[in-house]
Amino acid sequence: MKVYLQTLGCKLNESELEAWARAFVARGDELVDDPRLAETIVLNTCTVTAQAARKSRNVTRQLARAGDQAQIILTGCYATMSPAQARALPNVTLVVPNASKDALVELARERVGDFPYATPFAAHDANKLGGLRTRAFVKIQDGCNMACTYCIIPLARGRARSRPQAEIVDEIKRLANAGYQEVILTGVQISDYRLEERENGKGRLRGLCDLTRAILRETDLPRLRLTSIAPWDLDAELLDLFSDARLCRHLHLSLQSGSGSVVEFQDSLDFVERMNFARVHVFPYSAREGTVAAQLPLSVDDATKAARHQAMQRVADASLRRFTENFVGRTLNVLYEENTAGGAEWTGYSDNYIRVVTPSRENLSNRLAPTRLTDITADGARGELV
Repeated sequence: MKVYLQTLGCKLNESELEAWARAFVARGDELVDDPRLAETIVLNTCTVTAQAARKSRNVTRQLARAGDQAQIILTGCYATMSPAQARALPNVTLVVPNASKDALVELARERVGDFPYATPFAAHDANKLGGLRTRAFVKIQDGCNMACTYCIIPLARGRARSRPQAEIVDEIKRLANAGYQEVILTGVQISDYRLEERENGKGRLRGLCDLTRAILRETDLPRLRLTSIAPWDLDAELLDLFSDARLCRHLHLSLQSGSGSVVEFQDSLDFVERMNFARVHVFPYSAREGTVAAQLPLSVDDATKAARHQAMQRVADASLRRFTENFVGRTLNVLYEENTAGGAEWTGYSDNYIRVVTPSRENLSNRLAPTRLTDITADGARGELV
């Protein structure tokens, strides 16, 4: 079976897509990079904002036009929260909710419309996929118990649950053996990783620090990166782990607003400017049906939202430039991934997540190379091999 895979939204969605890719290949299916060549199309959707839900619908229609002979399988948060709308989209033969994602590959191969509730997680064969990636996303946790007023994620993803530590470590060992240079630990909020495991006949609660230490201790993976950490979980124990050079100097913090009362935009703007973040992901709020905030009266019109979004993005862009300028003239290890400019340049990321473009006719794919940063670009830096 020829399969085309596409994902929208977060890195957690991306990690799930990679797991399906490995599973399809392990079962003898062929991955294609053009939906026109596919017999089956899988789209992992998003609904964190109204715009994300709209994009999920639009991309589905585009895929239906491109792969008009293919069955389309929709999964992810939009498919979970709006299954009837998802089923009504063109060429959609199967809607797989988040609760059954780990059965998706089997369901796609069976081409059935009815499916059982799947187990919470599944580990897949880590055979490398012909240069699909140099970095692999590994899901360690899913769901959230926070129930924030504005957020639809707990409704779409369910309550927090974590994978067994040994299962995660084994998966990363296979990825490292297959040649991956970096693994990114993903989840809705990975600092909420909690799992009680038996040790010497007694129960022991393992957290993110335990898992990270185990990965660094038991694998020879060159680089490990953390994502989606709640600020209140950023403690001394976690920070101490960064003494290991294999743990990337990059923290993705899940921040709400930077305002004590949440609603004071100028406070948020001042906070971002003061913190001098390396990168800021900015998006406007939109009411999501089923959340408490959707029942509250809206006090900000669309024009004001757009103006505030632009103002925050300007501050974020300036912050990125300041951060990157600090590293011009310094040498960083860059993991190169993509060949651009007709083969004359390579693009990759440093361990502190600076996007680096380097001129080279060498094959730098999946190579960790010391690179001196020479200048800044709109979204990163230019470099030269050392």
